Amino acid sequence: MAAKNSAELFAPRKPKLGRVVFWGFLVSIAVGAVASIIGAPLVLVAMIVVLCLVLVAVVMVLSWRRWQKTQKMPALLCAALSDVLRMTVHEDMVRLSKFERGKVLQVGPPQRIVLQDPMKRELPRQELEQAAGSALGGRYRVDAKRSKPAKTLVLSGYTPEPEPELTPRQEIEQRILKGAREVLGDSAQVTVEWDETPSEPDYLVSAEITGFNGVDIALPGKRNQAISRLRSRLPKGNFVPEADPQEDLIAFSRAKPLPKLVLPPAHHAPLLRTHTDYRDLKIPLGLAAGGTAAVWQLRKLPHMLAIGGTGGGKTICEHGVIQILTQAGCRVWLIDGKGVEFIGYREWPNVEFLAQDVPSQVRLINLAHETMEKRYKLIRDGKAGPEDMDPIVIMIDELTSFKTMAEQLYRKSKSGGPAKSELMDWIGNLLRLARTCKIHIFIGMQRPDTTIIDGEARDNMGGRISLGPLSSKEGSLMMWDNAAIGVQIPRIAGRAVGLVDGIPTQIQATYNANPDPRADDYHPGMVAAARPAQVVYSRKTIGEPATDIDDKTGEETPPTWQDYLAAPILDANGDEIELNPVMTEESKAMRAMPVTEEPQPVELQEATGLEDIDQFFDPINTLRFGRRAARALRALYGRPETVHEEDDSLQLPPSPLQSGHTEVTEVHALRPGDRVFLDDLGQEIMLSSVDPSEESADLYDLEGYTDDGAPVSVQMEATANVEMSMADELAS
Repeated sequence: MAAKNSAELFAPRKPKLGRVVFWGFLVSIAVGAVASIIGAPLVLVAMIVVLCLVLVAVVMVLSWRRWQKTQKMPALLCAALSDVLRMTVHEDMVRLSKFERGKVLQVGPPQRIVLQDPMKRELPRQELEQAAGSALGGRYRVDAKRSKPAKTLVLSGYTPEPEPELTPRQEIEQRILKGAREVLGDSAQVTVEWDETPSEPDYLVSAEITGFNGVDIALPGKRNQAISRLRSRLPKGNFVPEADPQEDLIAFSRAKPLPKLVLPPAHHAPLLRTHTDYRDLKIPLGLAAGGTAAVWQLRKLPHMLAIGGTGGGKTICEHGVIQILTQAGCRVWLIDGKGVEFIGYREWPNVEFLAQDVPSQVRLINLAHETMEKRYKLIRDGKAGPEDMDPIVIMIDELTSFKTMAEQLYRKSKSGGPAKSELMDWIGNLLRLARTCKIHIFIGMQRPDTTIIDGEARDNMGGRISLGPLSSKEGSLMMWDNAAIGVQIPRIAGRAVGLVDGIPTQIQATYNANPDPRADDYHPGMVAAARPAQVVYSRKTIGEPATDIDDKTGEETPPTWQDYLAAPILDANGDEIELNPVMTEESKAMRAMPVTEEPQPVELQEATGLEDIDQFFDPINTLRFGRRAARALRALYGRPETVHEEDDSLQLPPSPLQSGHTEVTEVHALRPGDRVFLDDLGQEIMLSSVDPSEESADLYDLEGYTDDGAPVSVQMEATANVEMSMADELAS
């Protein structure tokens, strides 16, 4: 005879519901017949029959529920306990009580189970709790107070505490931990670091996995496989992996993405009262991924070169530099190559000179060169030192236009002089020598041009920023000594390459308002907030050059080149003055003023879009009268909603690399400057380097940047296929 399994051995006796149904129907018919014989109305007879049938149904349900309590559930429990104890547990050894109500045809699980201990020794409590729960559909734990060792074991039902809802961070942490233990074993541990961004409050910065055996990732193939599987458990993002088998460590890290919009600091730059203040001055230009600022520090990078084509943001960058310098009390001399970019600075405090016509611009460069020579003579004679001198910053916008127009002026007025003017020699000398006597130059150009900025001049401009994508790899080589850096920038307004700790890095440049009320990028709140609070230097101008009268004709002769260079310097009242090369009386007065407030940190601010500017720089605060009424009206009617499609408000026309076709190529054929799509990241990156791996000849190390500006470093097989974007002209 075949042995019976647990289901057959403990199968409960079937309920005898057929007998209940038979006798119920028989009684119902008999009662109906009797009521009909005694002459009861048909309606009453029908009601009596229905009532009897209902009573039959109730009896059937009660019998079914009683069968579950006394037969089915004890049998299921005995079968489950027998499997755990590896012996036969009979129904008379268990007692079930305090059943939950459950449903009509389904009794709820019992709340108490008493098991007669057949083994007279300690029972496996946890296994019995799990077996009882699995058999009866409840949750049980041993009631130590009511149990009697070696006699009876009492299991009491309980309702577990509801699991708290996990926060988004906790969900991600648990997902990473689960994946780490699936890949590296149950001993793996995960440590994560979080940060916040304006658009993502739960931003995972890093995840470190430890507690496993590093031998498991010693081989490159297994290591890459583990990294790939673990990366799938991370949120979408540009995580850079690092694996160290000797330290039993796998780490993923990423920087904060570039903000969509960077705004000027909330606080003014501190006034430069001392030489130490000058040495510490840092002019923020934008933010890199991770929130680190790219800055121009006059002491370390005395001269600055800014490159940016039309719409790239070069002029907006210049506005920010001017506004910070004037807040700090520098002597700012502006040379407006186009004559229209700096109109808003005609009444701006601490802009000592604003030269908008070519003769004035030429005279201002000559004046800067003369001032440098005078300062050097004073230093050589021991009459002054750099610490005594006012810092002067000369900003030349559109140097190419300025040089062209200055050459035209020279050809018309040279009066027998050399073929070329000394203008570019003066600029070269200033770039070469002026840093020691605290004269600094900021040059803005639309594109790198070696015919204007030669190798020596470029090398003397240690501060650099290129705004928007550079038009050629040759331009990238001139600016950054790398054919990929600069051309890899996505065409997003404000996106740039700047120096962060001396390293060319993709940044989001600061959005600064134009102080000209007629300009599209004028914002009264931003302009008012940027306007210097302390007027240190009064406005000065270049006077008209002296001219002679022709003895023969009696008419005024046109000015010569030398006349332009000798044009007088006029103060705010129009009186001719001689500029003090060291320090003005105004500067002396400023330095002697007591310090009344502690300087605040000059830190850039992040925003999600142009529509947020009013939250940082409220235009109402610029009103001289009626602020209360304006605020009441705004509270009543609200701000008008500004419609901005995602990224479109800050998006420039697509670059050739983003607008062309795609082709599939192998990794070893890639070059710096190529734009490729990586499946592991789910997005495109612009490559800055493609090098064979030191670990294996079959692997390549790829580095680059995403459109968010985050650095990316991945390792891929040399023969792996990737999708590469191509410009239309290349694809054809």
